[in-house]
Order: sequence, then C-alpha cells, then structure tokens
Amino acid sequence: MKMTSSITFFFIFLSVAVSKSIVVSVRSPVSEHLGHATTLPCWLNPAQSAEGLEVRWYRDDHFDAPIILYREKTLNATQAASYVGRVSFGSKDAASAGLTAGDVSLRLLDVTIEDAGEYSCYVSSDQGYDRGRVSLNVTSECHEKKLKDGSKKSPPIHRMLKTITVILNIKLDEATNPYLKTKGSILRDISQDLPDGQEVTCLTAIRGTPGFSSGQHYWEVSLATAAVEPKQSWWVGVTNATGCLQRCNVPPTASNGFWFLSSSPATADYCQFSTEPKVLLPVNLRLTKVGVHLNYDNRELSFYDVDRECIIGSFRAPFTGEVFPLFNPGKGDKAPMEILQRTAPEECGDTGNSVVLTAKGTTND
Repeated sequence: MKMTSSITFFFIFLSVAVSKSIVVSVRSPVSEHLGHATTLPCWLNPAQSAEGLEVRWYRDDHFDAPIILYREKTLNATQAASYVGRVSFGSKDAASAGLTAGDVSLRLLDVTIEDAGEYSCYVSSDQGYDRGRVSLNVTSECHEKKLKDGSKKSPPIHRMLKTITVILNIKLDEATNPYLKTKGSILRDISQDLPDGQEVTCLTAIRGTPGFSSGQHYWEVSLATAAVEPKQSWWVGVTNATGCLQRCNVPPTASNGFWFLSSSPATADYCQFSTEPKVLLPVNLRLTKVGVHLNYDNRELSFYDVDRECIIGSFRAPFTGEVFPLFNPGKGDKAPMEILQRTAPEECGDTGNSVVLTAKGTTND
C-alpha cells in the first residue's frame, strides 16, 4: 500500500514539471515574394500564455542583437535601420489568439532580398527555455510592368543589379571531366548512358574559376539557344569542394558544401535549392538565362531570371574558405549550357564605382 502511494506522488510531480516547461514549435521553410509581407510561424506547444515570458527573434547566431525582444510585457523592436518599422508580432494562422495562446510568430513587412536566411525564435522563463529555427526564402513574381505609353518598366531588381560589381569572366576548371563535352565556355553531357543512371549527380558537375573568399561577384549562364527549347536539367551555384567532383561520396547538399539552384524535367513549374529541407521556387516558364550573385561577406547567394529581370530566390549560406562557381548541364537536353563571357564594360551613371558588363556569347554546340 505504501509503495502505491509513492508511485502516485511521483507521477503527479512529473506532470506538474512538464506543464511548466517550454516547448517551441515552428513551420519552416517559409517562402515569400519580394516586397510582400510575411509571417514566420512560432508558437508554444502545448498552448499556454506567453505574456509573462521572454521572447526574442534573432538572425543567425546574433542572440544579443535581436530583431525584436519581448520582456516584462514590453515589446522592443530592433534599432537596426534595415528593420525599423517592419517587424512586430504576427499570427501563425487566422484562428490564432496571439500571445495569450502562446503564438509568438514574427511579422515582417516589405520583404527584401537581404531578409532571406535563418531566424531563431527563442522563448524563456525561470523554468526553462526552448528555441526553434525558421528559414525564409525570398522569391519574385517576375511580372513585367508597362507604362502608359506601352514601354516596359524595369523592376527594382534590375536597378539593384546595376549597383554591384559584375564579374562575368568565369572559366571552366582545366581538369577534364570524361562525362562532359566542353568547347570554350559551352558544356553538355556526353549523350550516352552514364554509371549513375538518369539521376543528375556530381558525375556531370564541373567547377569554374576563379574562386572567391570575399566580396560580391556576379555571372550569368545561358540555358537555351534559338533553335531548341530551354534546358530542363541543370545546376548553377557555388561549391567549396576541392577534390574531384566525380568521386564525391556525399550528397550534393548545402550541408556538404554545395549551394545551387537546380531544375529537372519533371518540375517545369518550379526550381529547387540544394538546402535541407528542400525549398521549391515557382517559375512561370522554363528559365533561359540565370544570373548568380554571390555576396561572400554577407554569406548570401541570389539567383536571377535575367530575361524577365527579377529574382528567382535567395538564401543564406555559411561559406567557409574559398568557394568556386559550380555548373552541371544535367542529362538528355538538346540545348547546351553556356557560361556567358564579358565583352566591353559599360559604366553605370548612378554609382560611379560600379560597372555593368554586357554578356554575349556564341550559341553553337
């Protein structure tokens, strides 16, 4: 009988301890169009009031420089100029009761390219704390605007590209890849059965040079010619892998040093990042020319639909050491992949120190 009483008391104590603990739940990743408002969902599970707790949202590992800090029932927004007037608490869904029900989601207005990346939702009390991470990916609707006179208005993305230094002289690694045919800056698969079957792997991947360990860099890749339909199978991005890519024995993912945008024949309406979990980026049509903007110092990689003058998507990447342009022409397409080369620089009148380089290349096989 005494043993029964002891066991009963133990379970009651355990139940009380669990009810006072904090468990954070999130939904990730979140994708949002450039210039729109978004919500990064974060809530307590099971539901309990968060009004007496401390809540902070911060980027990457900047715990001591939060975007918002809620403490002693007072919300303090960041003083960082890039977030002023754009951040507040939001609702994870239409039925949310807000802080009283433990909803501590972050509302972010007028999303910019720089907003892409990882956010931490941290909730604490004197009983404990928990944290969840939400990844935000920024995309564009790629719609051209027309003025009243019928002329086309360049979206803000095109103007932004004119304020960065553009580097287009990317060359292919001199190491020979037996599974590719290359001619100058044009490359394609060898049009025969490969050891890895139909799946696109590092077998058909190749690095470009030079490598980068600082600064901002931009290059463009053509995925179509006038005579055939655009490529369906390809990778474009960067890697810090230094060994032979054909002997790579790890999955080509962001966690293994492969950061790229890809397309496949089965997914005509979206492209995909090499991140984990997978992030799908909607596109209206097959891409014909992709621009890659590497901001090494900000650890950010952005991709542009050059012909439609808009961003496809952008994400943060924890680059370490030197990274190199990465190309993969995929398998089975009639169109080759071409790395567009620089011709003559054209000065950009708005910036003085920046240049825009016009890219032209041959379209022969």
